[in-house]
Amino acid sequence: MAGTDSDQDRLNQRAARDYSPAAPEPEPARPPGKPPGQMLREGREAAGWSIDDLSAETMIQPHILDGLEADNYAQLGQPVFVRGYYRKCARMLGLSEEAISQAYSQASGVSPDARPQVTADVTMKTSNALQTELLRYAPTAALVVLVVAIIFIWQQFAGGPDENASPSSGNDATAGVERLDTDDQTPEPPGGNPKLSAGGSPVNPNRPGARVDTAGSIAAGRRSGEATAQPAEPAANAAAPPVVEEEAPLLRLAFSERSWVKIRDANGRALLNGIMDAETERVIDEGEPPFSVVLGYAPGVDIFFRGRSVSMARYTNSDNTARLTVGEDGTP
Repeated sequence: MAGTDSDQDRLNQRAARDYSPAAPEPEPARPPGKPPGQMLREGREAAGWSIDDLSAETMIQPHILDGLEADNYAQLGQPVFVRGYYRKCARMLGLSEEAISQAYSQASGVSPDARPQVTADVTMKTSNALQTELLRYAPTAALVVLVVAIIFIWQQFAGGPDENASPSSGNDATAGVERLDTDDQTPEPPGGNPKLSAGGSPVNPNRPGARVDTAGSIAAGRRSGEATAQPAEPAANAAAPPVVEEEAPLLRLAFSERSWVKIRDANGRALLNGIMDAETERVIDEGEPPFSVVLGYAPGVDIFFRGRSVSMARYTNSDNTARLTVGEDGTP
């Protein structure tokens, strides 16, 4: 019995020495995951979006989205920015941001903790490049300057002469009213002064011994009365008064040249204000005369008040502007 047990022990020991556990079988290689570009494209197509739709939602330019879907990392800049693009698109399409970030790390070999590289990109423009830039924007700058100049000239011309400016010497509208200075002189009666002596010296009738020729004076006075009693014949060459049409408009302006004009009536109401083209006419049949007229180019304007032509020569200034009053109380 004892021998049987010892034999069994020996057999167990031999079996224990000969037994060696089987080596573990290697795990099958996992198939590589989808690249982030494929994940992005499939998510976009599943959502029914185009590249332009995704660009509008994420504010990422379409050519960058094309590079992301093609996994063309070299043209997309720093890895930190590329990863941010993938995450933003995944968030917009409802995909897992972590999954697409890990897929990018596996495909590019860049750790999520990698920091962006700081590079100094300094471009020095040559003189030729600078000239090209200047020539590129020169037409736009010239157009802006031209528009500003036109607006400035228009404002200066459309504003017209300043009505409050002090009139220049000899050009005021009131200069058209001629004033005649007459001396208060008593005309000598016809036939001479009866109180003059024959020698021409005055004679005092109250002086003793003074002699006055009253008969000659009375006769001279009678002859003078007869001469004045006769009606004077009209001058042969007297000019006939101008014929005024009954239906003539109150005020008419004929423009042979382009001119600015401003007209106000006696109540200050503006009747005409603006630039009038050449070969045009304006008729004013309203307002209360006299009218205040201001012209920007007087040589190109003819004015008629109740059919009567108004002379513009005396009111035209050296700069061809004119200011005058036309109407009942001072018609030129």
